[in-house]
Amino acid sequence: MITIGACCSTGVGSSFMVDMNMQEVLQQLGRSDVKTLHIDLSGVNRDTADHFFVGRDMYDAVAHVVGEENVTVLNSIIDKKELKDKIKAYLDSVED
Repeated sequence: MITIGACCSTGVGSSFMVDMNMQEVLQQLGRSDVKTLHIDLSGVNRDTADHFFVGRDMYDAVAHVVGEENVTVLNSIIDKKELKDKIKAYLDSVED
């Protein structure tokens, strides 16, 4: 099972919203094989999730811990189309 995560400084605000949006996107894509989570920055490590989707403000901090290849930056954390496109691109890249 693939796990994708959202991260913010406290783990309850923007990351929770992105997590809910990720769940909606995965449902639209018919992907029940992907788990989501939201977390605060202090809990991020390479074992937390396979990949993270974060706002630009969190990118450097998360990438520093898990590696740039494991993080996708969201230009807008409320843009569901952007999130869907980027989740689909990530899933396509790991399934090739």
